[in-house]
Amino acid sequence: MTLAAPKQQRAAFTLIEVIISVIIISFVVLSLMEISSRSKENAVYLSQRNKASFADSFYLFEESSKYHKKEKNAYELLQPHFTITNDESREILKKISREIIVPEPLSIPSPDETTLNAEVRRVILKDQYSSSYFRFKLNTF
Repeated sequence: MTLAAPKQQRAAFTLIEVIISVIIISFVVLSLMEISSRSKENAVYLSQRNKASFADSFYLFEESSKYHKKEKNAYELLQPHFTITNDESREILKKISREIIVPEPLSIPSPDETTLNAEVRRVILKDQYSSSYFRFKLNTF
């Protein structure tokens, strides 16, 4: 009586191992997609915020402090200082609008109270991306 040799078992993955590896790969892919989505959202936010900061520069004239609690468009503020003849530029500037808030200035006396004092004026521009800017002025006696 001869014994038959056992069949050679070939190395292979079991169904459970395959399912677990697919689940792990799925979690990794989903995590990467979420990170990519957040990066894109952050890039869009930063781009829009930078555009808003650039537009804020139209409102930082000395005269802006007289428009406390008023909403003005950029064209209204620039028109007295510049001649804007291009209709497209005029329309773009009219679409850029901010509410201007200028609280009372803060006066800072010098330590020895003999030569200099400073005045700090805050300008708050309100819109989708509100901003605060500070203007410093040194006064001599």
